[in-house]
Amino acid sequence: MNQPVDPPSAEGERRHRARFDLTINLPTMMMLVTAIVTTSAWGVGVYAEFDRRMVMTELAMTALAQRVDRVEGTINSVRVDQVAASKTLRDDMKSEMSEIKGMLNQIIFRNPSVSQRQLKEWSKE
Repeated sequence: MNQPVDPPSAEGERRHRARFDLTINLPTMMMLVTAIVTTSAWGVGVYAEFDRRMVMTELAMTALAQRVDRVEGTINSVRVDQVAASKTLRDDMKSEMSEIKGMLNQIIFRNPSVSQRQLKEWSKE
């Protein structure tokens, strides 16, 4: 009944142990190389697009700054022109008002029929 148990053979041990296959699997290696190259090319493309957009943004900002400078210069020149025109108009109005005042005074003092007091109120002297 009890038979002697044979020690496991070396052949049986090999069957039950896990073995790692260290041989090169060509399709897997090609897939890994292709994935690495594709990922690297995509990354370079994304960086190049980002760099191109940055350059275009900087050019647009420079152009915008130049436009703003031109507009500010135009506004300042218009402001200076308006101040000068306003001063000239004010001076002309003052001289014309003094001329009108002098003419009214001449009319008041030359015409004896009109009450001088009544006409003098118009000239505000």
